[in-house]
Amino acid sequence: MDEMDDRLKQLFDYTKFHIGMYTTLIGAIIGVFGNRDWAASYRDLLPCAIGSVLAFTVAGVFGGLVASSIPYYRTFEAFSNARLGPWRARRCERWRINGLTCTHLEHTAFWAGCLIAIVGILCVMVPVAWSRSSEAASVKAGTVTYIDALKRKCDLYGYVRGTPQHAGCVLALDSRG
Repeated sequence: MDEMDDRLKQLFDYTKFHIGMYTTLIGAIIGVFGNRDWAASYRDLLPCAIGSVLAFTVAGVFGGLVASSIPYYRTFEAFSNARLGPWRARRCERWRINGLTCTHLEHTAFWAGCLIAIVGILCVMVPVAWSRSSEAASVKAGTVTYIDALKRKCDLYGYVRGTPQHAGCVLALDSRG
């Protein structure tokens, strides 16, 4: 590692940081959906969460390929022009990918995962916020009772009416005032 040029060292450190990010983000997403209460609340985000996890996994694969290959090169140019792959056998030569292309694929997959997550959050949270403000106006106008508004809010959180979780949600929101 002491013989590497500065750009290659920076790429190595940067890639290690990214691999840590992918691991953390995937763990957080799995943690949210592994918890029954949270999974029910965020069930509308599940397709986007799966898309993000897949994109982060692809980014992790290319990041791993980059990070595990860098120690074999001394200069950034040599790494950029090298054909990387998990095996050194001649039969696997056609499966190897240019080093610079690997870094681009890693970045593209990472940002795709972030974009999928952000779009998913916006698509779920904006309608919820919109419905909350319209419910407040309905309560003020007297067209909807306060408790019905709370029940609708709990419906939006993903709780099924008639279950103890839904009743607990209504009580919790009512106690907040």
